[in-house]
Amino acid sequence: MVGTPELADTPKLRQIVSSSQEVISQDPLVVAANFVTLITGTRRPNIWLTGLREPTACACPTSAGVSFRFDSEEGVSGIFYFFPDFAAVQPDGEAPGRPPIPTKMITDRVAGYADALDTLLGTTPRPPDLKKQPAKRSGLAWILKYL
Repeated sequence: MVGTPELADTPKLRQIVSSSQEVISQDPLVVAANFVTLITGTRRPNIWLTGLREPTACACPTSAGVSFRFDSEEGVSGIFYFFPDFAAVQPDGEAPGRPPIPTKMITDRVAGYADALDTLLGTTPRPPDLKKQPAKRSGLAWILKYL
C-alpha cells in the first residue's frame, strides 16, 4: 500500500484539498488524477496535470473503465485510467510500474470523486451500448442490425 504522509507537504495538492479533505473549486476527476499521479511518482513525482481529454472506453481483466489522455504543466503527457475499483496513470516514455490506487483511498481524500466516477463510468459509451442507440447514418444502422 502506498503511504501518503508527504501529501501535507505537497503545495499544489494542499491548494485544492483542504485539511478536511474537501475539494476547493476543482473537477473531482482532475483532483483525483493529480492525487494519484503525485503519490505514485517516484522518478517524476512533480507532474501536475492540467486537464483530461479524449475519453475512451477501456477494460482490464476485472472491469470496464475510461481512459483519458492528459497534459501537464511540465510538458509531460500520457494516459490516465479510471476503473470502478482503482485509478492509474502511465506517463508517455516512462516504464510501466506505477501502482494503481484503490478507489477507497481516493474517495477518502477527494470530495465528490465517488459521484463523478459513477457518472463517468455510467455515461461513457461502450461497444454494446451502440446497439441501444439509434443510428443516424443508414450504413451504421445496417451494420448494427446484423451484429
